Amino acid sequence: MEINTTLQDLYLHGNDICVGGASAIATTLKTNTTLEVLNLDRNNLEDEGATAIAKALETNNTLRSLNLGDNDIRDEGATAIAIALETNNTLEELSLVFNNIGNGGANAITKALGNKNMIVRGIPLIQSSSQTSGSRKSILFTREEIMIVD
Repeated sequence: MEINTTLQDLYLHGNDICVGGASAIATTLKTNTTLEVLNLDRNNLEDEGATAIAKALETNNTLRSLNLGDNDIRDEGATAIAIALETNNTLEELSLVFNNIGNGGANAITKALGNKNMIVRGIPLIQSSSQTSGSRKSILFTREEIMIVD
């Protein structure tokens, strides 16, 4: 992926790549300029793998859709993803379904979203309000997705 100039979608669903595979993919994501869709669901990434991918998102500017569902990601991994969301301006869709994210991780993601238009799936049910640029937004997290209501 580092030198590939044509690959736009990569689906690695259920390949058990674990943390090592996630770290390798994260390394290439930092410099890749073509990949737009990455599906890593059901790969046992856990917090460490999610954190590696999150670090790559801080500099990647082409990925639009990321599926990290069913990877036993908890608050630590979700918080790392939230930090990446603060600087990443290209990601439009993020799936975190069937993970073990609690209120701490969900709150971090809520805060990171700010004014971004993004679909996020798989966050525990909570309701939060955030003050952004003079406007108040209510963000409702359900098991399926986050809805931002002006």
